[in-house]
Amino acid sequence: MKRIIILGAGVSGLSLGWFLKRRFGSRISLHILEKSHRAGGWIQSTRKEGFLFEQGPRSCRTRGSGVETLKLIEQLGLEDEVIVADPSAHYRYLLLNKKLRRLPTGPLSFLFAPLMWGVVPAFIRDLFVRRSKEEDESIYHFIKRRFGSSMAEKFIDPLTTGIYAGDIQKLSIKSCFPLLHEFEQQGGSVVRGMLKKRKNRKHTSSKFVQEIKRASIFSLKGGMEDLTEELSYRLDDNIVYSSEVKAIHCTPMRTAVELENGTAFEADHIFSTMPAHSLAPLFQNVHEEITKHLLGIPSVSIATVNLGYHNKALKKKGFGYLIPSKEKEDILGAVWDSSVFPQQNQLREETRLTVMIGGAHMADFETYSEDDFLEIATSAVQRHLGIQITPNASLVKVSRQAIPQYLVGHSSRVSKIEDILSRVFPKLTLHGSSFHGVSVNDCIANSKRLEEALKF
Repeated sequence: MKRIIILGAGVSGLSLGWFLKRRFGSRISLHILEKSHRAGGWIQSTRKEGFLFEQGPRSCRTRGSGVETLKLIEQLGLEDEVIVADPSAHYRYLLLNKKLRRLPTGPLSFLFAPLMWGVVPAFIRDLFVRRSKEEDESIYHFIKRRFGSSMAEKFIDPLTTGIYAGDIQKLSIKSCFPLLHEFEQQGGSVVRGMLKKRKNRKHTSSKFVQEIKRASIFSLKGGMEDLTEELSYRLDDNIVYSSEVKAIHCTPMRTAVELENGTAFEADHIFSTMPAHSLAPLFQNVHEEITKHLLGIPSVSIATVNLGYHNKALKKKGFGYLIPSKEKEDILGAVWDSSVFPQQNQLREETRLTVMIGGAHMADFETYSEDDFLEIATSAVQRHLGIQITPNASLVKVSRQAIPQYLVGHSSRVSKIEDILSRVFPKLTLHGSSFHGVSVNDCIANSKRLEEALKF
């Protein structure tokens, strides 16, 4: 019997544990060691005064790696719990010059909307720009080179903020938006690459997946935590809570994990889903080069402020809005949860909003209290959305070092770490959002990839 240890019971660790247990069954002994008292990691759905508040990831895209998430949901028998976004969620907004401006949703609005003036010439420009010979570059430099600085600052900056809460001057195009990098390298143009990919799109055979893929995003009736709760329930016998790792021993004679309480778990293979900044100290005085590379993968902190109202406080419908960093606002943007997933509303007239604060551009994040974040959020929705009334319920969650930052050269940095591990610690594999994708979909798809690659 092979002994497998997974460090961390977030969505990466739970999904990997599920895939391994489903495939190998009694042929493996599986322990998932979780530092805290709960599973799920950053995914946390909370009810307060009747409102469903998402304090972490709130939805998944249906395309790309989202297919693996949908397949996992099928395996768990949660198909009836899946909900898709309201059609109005196609309406997305940017805050420009202190006003909300809706992004186009169709070809005609794309061509004629004042917001999009200059975009068509930018796309034409892309067709004639030579591919870069650099291995990697910042998102800003890539978009500016191919489409112009206006596209980078007006559209890509807020998009990046919504995913990474990061700085496009520092983040890697190759790691953050790999498809754009691939389109240029293989097709010589982002536009040509996008058109070619649409023609080559393949469809999965699952009726359930096909049905859900008609929408752009999905969630679960009780929130995203329904997924991790089901996984932790299925893996309950395998999860060891309140298990903080003190040391990892990977020598020719022994592979084991030592906890702060003195307990040791012997293993034939260890999968670590720990964040890079938490894993780095375990290699100090063991392999300094690994520590150095891990510390080269920083994370930023984020505060989510959930606001609930018993009436229709929001005049617009849509997904929400993001804010370019040049606007110098105190928030990153807001999601209109009650509009996106009205199936989760408890009252006919309720309004639920989530305001995001923090990220790479907020250097003094640690000086703010929860009350400060709540004040920033309520002030922002007053100014941006005209909501003057006091929320009936609110919830603030401060998530420190929550979102990994894939800086320029990230893929090379990760490759160096994995190369060293393959030679020095071959029974230790890195997994999780610090390395190969920050989204829930990415984490699950990478779990599936690791399970398929494992051979005993």
